[in-house]
Amino acid sequence: MPFSYKGCGTMLLHIRQRNEQAEAFATLWVTCVYMPVLPLKRYYVQFVAGNAGNYTYHILRKTRLNIFEVMQAYWLGWIFNPLTLLLPFFPMIFIESMGRPEPVRITAGCIGAIACIARGIQLGVKFANNREPVKKGE
Repeated sequence: MPFSYKGCGTMLLHIRQRNEQAEAFATLWVTCVYMPVLPLKRYYVQFVAGNAGNYTYHILRKTRLNIFEVMQAYWLGWIFNPLTLLLPFFPMIFIESMGRPEPVRITAGCIGAIACIARGIQLGVKFANNREPVKKGE
């Protein structure tokens, strides 16, 4: 089942449509530095609360890959998230090319840094909320 070292390996990603019984669809991906590379399988799993806030899961059945979810994972992982992390730096480049005075560059740099930190916190919270559960018996 899923195994990764520093984000490289296989992971359950794109966990969708949880219901009252904590059952959801999850896709098994080959990942490289937490970026989705290749979808392998899609499962219907049930999550069970474990020790120290961890979750375990039981595979209920295997389902077909959903092309919409695959495309959405590629969009978020390879285009949207990198763009939102780099976007704050574009105003700094533009201001630098205009030869603006130092206080404007410092202000733009601070705004860009704050935006990057906020986006990093947002991604960290999202990752923590959707972290891969530990499978029982592993």
